[in-house]
Amino acid sequence: MHFSPSFLTFSRSFPFLLALLPIGCAHSIPGSEDFPATLSVQGKTLTLNGLGLRKKLIFNVYTAGLYVENPSKDPVTLTESNGLKVLQLRYHRDIDTQTAIDAFKEGFPNNCLNNCESLKPLLEKFDAAILSESPVSKGQIKTYTITSDSVSVSVKNGKNSIAPLAAPAVGQEFLRVFLGKNPPSESLKQGLTGAP
Repeated sequence: MHFSPSFLTFSRSFPFLLALLPIGCAHSIPGSEDFPATLSVQGKTLTLNGLGLRKKLIFNVYTAGLYVENPSKDPVTLTESNGLKVLQLRYHRDIDTQTAIDAFKEGFPNNCLNNCESLKPLLEKFDAAILSESPVSKGQIKTYTITSDSVSVSVKNGKNSIAPLAAPAVGQEFLRVFLGKNPPSESLKQGLTGAP
């Protein structure tokens, strides 16, 4: 079979051209259509810093999107900055309440750096209250609004009756569960930071 010189040139260059495409073009993240480029929260415009997919074995668990005032690729900067942040989780499957609570109990001590002993029971109680009011179900979106010293949550199609959590550094340590040294997965962390 005879190929034209132009076809042979394209064939040799195609792998290089493919490598130049954004990662999202080759590997789209499930549920990404639910995350707009910006959010308006408390009179501020927050920008989508990154999207990450949490997988467990071969299963997609949730897609997370992090919105911030000042985008950054540095997880420490994202965690410790004092600006308003929003973390949204879109679930791809039902998860029983105890499994979700156990995952948080494991993630918090593995990543917490400040006020850990005093914050641990508060965060566990907060997480348990969220799950008791609105167990995790497929398609559900949970929105965590985070400042340095507070975390509040709203649940799409949920009861939304959970009181905000306020304590020194609680927002930073909550976010560190996802962006700390031992996140649920490195790919999730890299996605939220917008890292390649």
